[in-house]
Amino acid sequence: MDWYHNDEDAFKAVQVNAEAATQAFAEVRVSKPAAEPLILEKQATLGFALPSAEQIWCPRTVDLEVNDSQLVYAVLLEHLKQTQKSLNTEFKPNEAEKEVRGFVWDDAKFSNYKMQLFKATTGNIGVSCSLLAGHAHSLQGLWDSVTGEFRRRQLYVDLEMDELDAESDFELEEDSEYSGLGLDAPLSMDLFRFLNLPAEPSVLDDLIADLAHPKHMTNTMLLLAHNAENQANKEVMQPYAQKLVNSIVECLALQVSSLPIVRSSALLVRHLAQQGGFQLTKEQFLTIMTAVMKWSIEGFSANTKDVTVSETTTEAFIAAIPSLLSAMQAKVDAGAVASHVKKIPDCFPENQQLRAGVQNVLQSLSVC
Repeated sequence: MDWYHNDEDAFKAVQVNAEAATQAFAEVRVSKPAAEPLILEKQATLGFALPSAEQIWCPRTVDLEVNDSQLVYAVLLEHLKQTQKSLNTEFKPNEAEKEVRGFVWDDAKFSNYKMQLFKATTGNIGVSCSLLAGHAHSLQGLWDSVTGEFRRRQLYVDLEMDELDAESDFELEEDSEYSGLGLDAPLSMDLFRFLNLPAEPSVLDDLIADLAHPKHMTNTMLLLAHNAENQANKEVMQPYAQKLVNSIVECLALQVSSLPIVRSSALLVRHLAQQGGFQLTKEQFLTIMTAVMKWSIEGFSANTKDVTVSETTTEAFIAAIPSLLSAMQAKVDAGAVASHVKKIPDCFPENQQLRAGVQNVLQSLSVC
């Protein structure tokens, strides 16, 4: 897509550098032994190799009580759409193959999954769930939710789960006896969800260094984006804003096709843009805009089974763009950017917050 045609020379430089960097990145991953990471995934001396997520997660299957594939697939899609916000998922349906591929976002972790209908030995329809990448634990909640919906629709009978539900109801009745005694206040899990960066801000130097490590780039970006949601941690990040932005743009240039990296970059850029304290080159801005367009307008025309559109990513980048324009050291071709940014709301017609964000971007571009 030639949205940057008036900045053709600048974009070509970004594109050429990105292609060369991607090739170098791939060669490093294949041929260079991984260096010891500074923070993440330090190997414990256990005397054996830890299993991968794929080894831990065995594909789940359920055999349903119906043989109507259209009905089952419609129920699956409807439930995924209804729980998209609450379960923090993004997915892409494939009607022809009765398949859904998607992502689940779980704090600093993610799961890339595939759910597919199949013909069971009974002649009825079954549904399988496979982990393509990421953490098995993050996928379990979504799978439980899907099978629970099948049970609610009376498409699936699980006697063991029915017994557990009965036991859970009994336990809730017992717990109610302690209400009003000051014993039923739950312990806040926020204490364990985030790093304590105010206690050791130098950890950020290590995390930024890990962003250059091919093996740990994804996990580090997810960790930084998640911890930026904590106000105390976000304040600690402010003096590191320039280093973080530079590293984020480098990661985008290398891995613009990786949704975990691009989405985490968008969330982190949005938080950093709210505080300022950094400058942005024209080339860096074009790299960010390339990611925006790839995961919105261009994603809808991509011919692949994988997820190619991310509403969360687009929304976060759009919210940050006015501040990014203010941080730029050189002017961008406002007309070329505006002509394509204004098309983004049509990709997500029900997202009024995104539509308002695009209007803010267009207003900022008008004064560039």
